[in-house]
Amino acid sequence: MTVLVFAAHPDDEVIGLGGTIAKISKKEKIITVIFSMGDKYPFWKNYEKVTSIRKEETQKIKDVLGINKTYLLGYRDMQLKKNVDDAVKKVKEILLKYKPSKVFVHTRTDSHPDHRAVNETVLKAVKESFINTQVYTFDVNFWNLSPNKIQVVYDITDTFKEKIKALNMIKSQGIIIKLLKPLIIIKAIYYGYRNGFKYAECFKIL
Repeated sequence: MTVLVFAAHPDDEVIGLGGTIAKISKKEKIITVIFSMGDKYPFWKNYEKVTSIRKEETQKIKDVLGINKTYLLGYRDMQLKKNVDDAVKKVKEILLKYKPSKVFVHTRTDSHPDHRAVNETVLKAVKESFINTQVYTFDVNFWNLSPNKIQVVYDITDTFKEKIKALNMIKSQGIIIKLLKPLIIIKAIYYGYRNGFKYAECFKIL
């Protein structure tokens, strides 16, 4: 069984579902697909340098979370909406190759335009490939904690340490990850408390 995770930038998969990836990887194959290396944030000027750094970080994260393979599609940061049609073709090839039991992708209501573009791309590719798979959406925002929108809960108590270890490897984002980490921890505790676990990650089924 294979699970595909689609993320706009390297770190989105860690923030949104790092503990779930580590949990699922103990039983199923995990393939991640990263659309952009996030080269415009935080205000990088050297594309080649940031791409190289973030590729190294992605490899380290891959090993920590138990990811079997990562595809880097190579689109430019903040340009994903302009590349939906081309990206759909690439995503369809990956979907048909692995025929995943589950697909994780950004939520449609995310505030980041690249995240919404990935949602649009993946949902269109799933529809056009006619594969039988279950689609889960994840949210990297911290203000959207409504329990009414939660449909699937993963207890990540046993793998939360892997999520934090992976977060600590994202050195390229400097102070940003340090500022986000307390919010990420609070969100995991909140979802855990709501569902009877120490730490949890939650998703919506489409």
